[in-house]
Amino acid sequence: MRKLVTFFFPAFIVLLLSSGCASSYRKINPEQLKYHNSSNEDNIHVAYRYDVLASNRNKKNAKKERKNGINVIALQVTNNTPNAISIGDNAQLFIGDNPALIMEPQEAMLSLRQNVPIYLLYGLLTLLRLDITRDEGRRTQTTDSYPIGLVIGPAVTAGNMIMAGSSNKSLKNNLIQQYIFGKEIPPGATLSGLVCTRNMGYGPLRILLNED
Repeated sequence: MRKLVTFFFPAFIVLLLSSGCASSYRKINPEQLKYHNSSNEDNIHVAYRYDVLASNRNKKNAKKERKNGINVIALQVTNNTPNAISIGDNAQLFIGDNPALIMEPQEAMLSLRQNVPIYLLYGLLTLLRLDITRDEGRRTQTTDSYPIGLVIGPAVTAGNMIMAGSSNKSLKNNLIQQYIFGKEIPPGATLSGLVCTRNMGYGPLRILLNED
């Protein structure tokens, strides 16, 4: 007796699976990064790094970063002036010759997060069916059909939505906790952190003291 195992697998389910699953967020720690670019003006040394989402394997967030014209930048700032400095207070971040367009972490997160409701489409997996056909000879066949999608669909849907929600929460916390804008840097101290800018490209970065 021969067995033939087949799946009822509609084309739209194949397209759905090809779009990819939710992914976890890998936290960025600016203090542990290696920096290859730097500037030193007004006695403020700045090491910086672009594309930290991609380099930290946060591919879905990096894709949103490029699509929305946002740059998540890691900074390591050393204050060699005799006074405390604070970006946005008595010092300003420049990209090229232009003041950086700084985004609040919450605003940036809304453009960088994974789309949670989209994973409701995985509920279509409930249509998945397993058919087992037995050839019993003499042109006689019997088929047993199992609606395996009733188990797989809800499980995959819930798993992806939970994963995406958790990832978005981690992204938001990371951007808020590492937000360097407005933090005081005492004389002789070094502070590392993140900043998000909009539509500024990848120009050289520097920090200048505000003119009195």
